[in-house]
Amino acid sequence: MYSLRLVERHGYDIRRQVETVSNGTMRLGPGTTYRTLKRLLDAGLVREVSDRPYSEFEDSRRRYYRLTDQGLADLERALASMDPVSKAGADIASRAMVPDPAPDAR
Repeated sequence: MYSLRLVERHGYDIRRQVETVSNGTMRLGPGTTYRTLKRLLDAGLVREVSDRPYSEFEDSRRRYYRLTDQGLADLERALASMDPVSKAGADIASRAMVPDPAPDAR
């Protein structure tokens, strides 16, 4: 959910951002990513969006996701309950998750 805090993303982008922000120590497989997205969709915490931020570069098969108001509220509650060191790390990670200005066309 944290990778969707600032911008909508597709599944591969979520996986790539998690790996980048964790300096390669965390790698989400496709099964984990898409099962988690399905659970978040079913719980009403994320929704699929039809608008594509870089439509001229994108594969039309990609699905983009955005946090719902409930998802953002749940995320903010979780962040508020974190200890200061973990919260500082999450804030640094958030800044690293700003979208690429011209994403690749994978």
